[in-house]
This record gives sequence, C-alpha cells and structure tokens, in this order.
Amino acid sequence: MDVRQYVHTLVFACPACNLPMAVCRTSDAKTLNAIASIPLRTRCSYCDKVGHVAIAAAKRHYVDEWPEARLSAHP
Repeated sequence: MDVRQYVHTLVFACPACNLPMAVCRTSDAKTLNAIASIPLRTRCSYCDKVGHVAIAAAKRHYVDEWPEARLSAHP
C-alpha cells in the first residue's frame, strides 16, 4: 500500500529580530489545516531566541510530496 506523505515547510518572522525562521513538519495530508493544531517550538538561527509560534502566523507555506519515505507526523 502506497501511503502519500507530505513535508510542510513554514516560514515565520522571528518575534525577537524579525528575520526569517523555517520549520518543517510531516503529515499524511497536503493541506495546512492538517497540521494547524501542532504546537511549534522554534529557535532563531540569527538571534538564538527560543519560543513558540502559531502556524497561522506563518508568512509562507510550502508543501512537497515525499514518496520515498514512510514518515510519521511528529510535533
């Protein structure tokens, strides 16, 4: 059985320095709604600030099918 998996890449503005932060999550669904309830812990690679962001705050959302691996959604 071929189960499709998707990688969601979300780009946020760091709340401390306003520079971009990217976060990736996996899901068996292609839509952003499928991962909307997953809390995201972030660390800015520019200012090193650790925090949490809401998925709704993403400035960009990219999704790619990932057929080569059997991924499971992890928060």
